Amino acid sequence: MPGRIGLRVSIDSFDMPGWTGTMPAESEHAQRTELPLACTLGPDDGPARLVRWRALHESAAPATRLLDGQLEVRYRSAPGVQEELQDLAAAEQVCCSFVAWVVSSDHGQPVLRVISPADSPHALGPIAAMFGIAI
Repeated sequence: MPGRIGLRVSIDSFDMPGWTGTMPAESEHAQRTELPLACTLGPDDGPARLVRWRALHESAAPATRLLDGQLEVRYRSAPGVQEELQDLAAAEQVCCSFVAWVVSSDHGQPVLRVISPADSPHALGPIAAMFGIAI
């Protein structure tokens, strides 16, 4: 995309040993400590964003799956989860606009869908990896 700067931010210093939920610690994807290359977050913003995602995953035990060009992440309902998920998805839409970030609720359960463009199903790869799914 024009104007995008490829960026990879390591957050090893933030001690991210792996997320909970469907992201087992022994998974190489659960150990991911870098932002996708197409992400436009600055070097100071990326680590903080990943820490917020980790905290959400630790508190709301997500279940993750792939469905026809979509990554679906379902969270356990708990106070503040829907709001934090909406805030994070809105922030991700700004820096990772090559996919759509959609938050909804299904029977009170917060759900995130990350949707790739029909002509670029591979666009989900780096994001799915951060959620513990290999494409």
